[in-house]
Amino acid sequence: MAFTQDEYEALSADEREAACARVAETFFAAGADAVIHDFSELPTLVRQLG
Repeated sequence: MAFTQDEYEALSADEREAACARVAETFFAAGADAVIHDFSELPTLVRQLG
């Protein structure tokens, strides 16, 4: 993302969402099958992937 923790926390909710969307697009373009925002989403993804 190229933000420090402080820089990320200073972003508005919309700016954070846009930054995360850009990162996800980059990962998908590079061949990722899935992208999670944080580790709390990992168990669901693992169940989905079976």
